[in-house]
Amino acid sequence: RNWRRERLEFLAENPFCRYCEAKERTIAATRVDHIKPHRGDPTLFWDRGNWQPLCEGAIIERQGKVSKCQSANVARSQSNHNAG
Repeated sequence: RNWRRERLEFLAENPFCRYCEAKERTIAATRVDHIKPHRGDPTLFWDRGNWQPLCEGAIIERQGKVSKCQSANVARSQSNHNAG
């Protein structure tokens, strides 16, 4: 299996951030998040039922921390979460 290909396919099928949709916002998903951490378990890692499409801002909120190498896009995405 190829994560890059699977990820792109999943995002094509699920183009919007699930977190933002729940807040009635339409933000493009850029990340595939594992709902339940896989902790190296390949079965859980590849289980599409355990995947959710998220934007960078949602990832930051879910992790409860901000990456040191945050880009301008991440900062804009995070500000979209704080607006409205």
